[in-house]
Amino acid sequence: QLWSFNNVNASGQKIRMPINKGVAGWSACKGESLMIPDAYEDPRFNKVVDIATGYKTKNLLCCPVKQNGRVLAVIQAINKLSGRFDERDTALLSLLGGQAGIHLMYGQQHERINQLETRAKVFNEVSKELNAVMKVDQMFMTVATGARIFVRCTNAMLYLMDESRAALYTKTVAGEKV
Repeated sequence: QLWSFNNVNASGQKIRMPINKGVAGWSACKGESLMIPDAYEDPRFNKVVDIATGYKTKNLLCCPVKQNGRVLAVIQAINKLSGRFDERDTALLSLLGGQAGIHLMYGQQHERINQLETRAKVFNEVSKELNAVMKVDQMFMTVATGARIFVRCTNAMLYLMDESRAALYTKTVAGEKV
């Protein structure tokens, strides 16, 4: 699904569209740049965005933002101030897309690192609590609760092994009732 930071409808909501719709979707799926001299004459143009925003698109240029051959985003330039978009515009927008791709990739990696740091903090907190807990049942609940938070799930269970019966049994459940 494609969505834009700047494309909002009259009520201020972001406009989202399936990735296989519109000129930006075409560019994202194909990984290619696309110049459209007359938007309303091109079957790939999605008029829904103009209708939702009240904007009138005349011509446009789309370039995929890639990093390591993977499309991360699409830059779309709309309504050239004078004349039509040309190959020079495509080259400039592609150059900008290359720079944006590097920063998007680093931004995504930074987000992943932040997520891992958050998980590591939860893990450390669970470890600290386990070290401080003396009662076995409380320790089991701490483990189950930590697991639920750590892997972001609705429930976590701690099963204990009953070797005499070669079975597992639920000792502790953290989260919603099962």
